[in-house]
Amino acid sequence: MGAPGATTRPRCLESARIFWDNQPAVNKPKLLLSSLLVLALSGAGCEKSADLGRMQEETLSLVKMHAKDVEVLQRRADALMVRGRNLGGDAPGIADAGRLLSEARAGLDQLRALLGQAPTTMDTAVKSNEGDQVSRASDELLEKLEAGQVSVRANLAAVDNWLMNVENRPAAPVVPPAPPAPEVPVAPVAPVAPDAGSAAGSAATPAAAGSAAAHQ
Repeated sequence: MGAPGATTRPRCLESARIFWDNQPAVNKPKLLLSSLLVLALSGAGCEKSADLGRMQEETLSLVKMHAKDVEVLQRRADALMVRGRNLGGDAPGIADAGRLLSEARAGLDQLRALLGQAPTTMDTAVKSNEGDQVSRASDELLEKLEAGQVSVRANLAAVDNWLMNVENRPAAPVVPPAPPAPEVPVAPVAPVAPDAGSAAGSAATPAAAGSAAAHQ
């Protein structure tokens, strides 16, 4: 037994170490809270990556739709070029129409370049892991595609209107050629009869020459 008046720790607590085990138990809530925070941040990071990937997929889906529109515009530009060539080079206003069509075709080339670069553009933005940058890259890409198509459509519409006006204009009246002048028949030339006096003189000349010779 212990000394009289001394306070002894209950053996049940000492043997079971319940008292001393309370000290590390104080830190368990902190560890649990830290673990939950890590899990929350990890979940937020996964959710953020999923959001960025979804933004990329949605943007590229819209890009594919723009690609189909560009192909339609390209076929329209080709058809307008064929119609313009059929008019010939002397149609009024053909120089301005040709310039507009050339601008439209150049715009289509630029649109195809943007479409080809779209996957790389979005990949680069997603790798930054910044939602603002991905959103900005998506908006800029789609705005350029839309603005480019609006410009091309305007030029093609202007060329189409010009072609319809030229194709539907009334044809100039065809002036028939003047009839050839009638041929005037030429009267045959009558043979000229020999002069009688000249013939007699010609005949007398030898006789006179003979008479002169006789007198000598």
